[in-house]
Amino acid sequence: MNKEYIWIPGFKYELQENDSYKVWINGVFAYDETEDILEAAKRICCENFDFNKLHGFFRLIILDKSKQKYVLVGDNSGSQYFYFDESNKRFSDSFIAIRKHLNNLTLDYSAISELFTLGAILGEDTIVKEIKKSDSNYYFIVENNCIKKVSKKLVPFNKLDKYDNSFEQIMQKLLNNIDKDKIGAVLTGGTDSRTILSYLNFVGIKPDLFLSGHRDNPDIPIAEDIADKLELNLEIIDSDNVDDDKLKIGYFFLDGAYDAVLSYRHYLKSKTATQKNILYEFGGVGGEFYKNDTCHPILYGIRGYKQHDYYYKTILKRNIKHLSFLGPEIINGYERDYIKLNAISELSDEETIFLSKCNRVFFELLKARCGSITNGYSAVCCKVDSLMDRNLIAVSSQTSSFRHDFKIWQKKLINKYCKKIANIRTDQGYTCSLKFKYLFLDIFKQFIFNYKRLISKIKRNYGLKTQNIWDIDYINAKNSIYWKYSFDFCKKNGIIDKNAKESDIPLSLIGNIILIGMTFDNNLFK
Repeated sequence: MNKEYIWIPGFKYELQENDSYKVWINGVFAYDETEDILEAAKRICCENFDFNKLHGFFRLIILDKSKQKYVLVGDNSGSQYFYFDESNKRFSDSFIAIRKHLNNLTLDYSAISELFTLGAILGEDTIVKEIKKSDSNYYFIVENNCIKKVSKKLVPFNKLDKYDNSFEQIMQKLLNNIDKDKIGAVLTGGTDSRTILSYLNFVGIKPDLFLSGHRDNPDIPIAEDIADKLELNLEIIDSDNVDDDKLKIGYFFLDGAYDAVLSYRHYLKSKTATQKNILYEFGGVGGEFYKNDTCHPILYGIRGYKQHDYYYKTILKRNIKHLSFLGPEIINGYERDYIKLNAISELSDEETIFLSKCNRVFFELLKARCGSITNGYSAVCCKVDSLMDRNLIAVSSQTSSFRHDFKIWQKKLINKYCKKIANIRTDQGYTCSLKFKYLFLDIFKQFIFNYKRLISKIKRNYGLKTQNIWDIDYINAKNSIYWKYSFDFCKKNGIIDKNAKESDIPLSLIGNIILIGMTFDNNLFK
């Protein structure tokens, strides 16, 4: 007799139930056609559900009582997902919950290559071959001792219905399903988080504000000015205040899926959220889709790249150039990365506009990068990143890319909803004012900022740049027992070249190397 799948819960859920269905939900669920989750569950199980009308940031587990089958649904933005161990018939919402039951693990070199070059692992792979994760373009049915992957039939960005007031509609749909007394918001020095905060302020919500980083973070004085202007409480989460075992704490908090060094600051932020009884954290992730950060139309026209060459040169090639310290198993994985990137770029063939083509590919990348944080973070707090909503990105994708230059989209919304914070400067030196004289000056300031950032990147790539504000965390991590074990483990297994020295490793990769070492250290899971 075939072994049945076992659900290993990792996180907490709210439970709703009737005679036909039992539904566990974590996060914020919104659907255009009904607000009744049990009704939505029925439609999903009966395959009468339009996933293109789905919004929110959630994980849904449905038990169809009559058929004794589970249906697993994550949101379209990839913020929460599931893990599968098909050999041992297990599924969970937690990577670590699955990992704890495994003693013999196999390195997935292709996935590790992606982690180093792309900053995330695309699709269903993880760094452990025996563990797969769900793809947000699908939902999953667990029935008859097997798992069936079913397409959500998500249509291309250029074919999604446009809302008349898209940003306001998406925000309102999410807020309708949230306890407004339990909202917090991340505030940085940029325009994206300020856009979200402007709308929250407009509808009368006064969230506690968070900003994490070291005391010399240049975003702090900007955030303080905004908080003072709106008379809101701002919590500076100072990662200088550390626990003795911060790497282990961070690793387990973000479920073994994210940079083991940077995970700790998310843990500190979650502690503050818990103390303030905050269950929903609004932020500006996804702002890249509304200011041409996913494409460069002028450069594209000048260089005349083919579509696939554009993705390769802007995403992959620039990341492999300075990774000569890597071992043979990872070097061999670069070609596989290129193949997978091309496979994703083929999704963009469904799009008819250059901006929507770029947005489609970068959406897959950003889902993978952000999901490695938000899935584990959902144990404490649901991250609500409204700008990652597919329907909202679709509106941007159907608009001329030149209308997104100089962050005009964000500036208009900030002036519409909370003009009093429009004149406070951003982290790039300009304001959010729409007055012509300021717009002209802001273009010049943005050009200077981008030039300095380019020079900084070049210096950093060639080891000529001094430390930035985050490097101190990586430097401290190199003094830990986890770094020594992880570095030796990666050399032994061909991830790092056998002749490489610790000083050859860029600081930005230290967290991911430690992540690999900790994941494959069985002693850590005893």
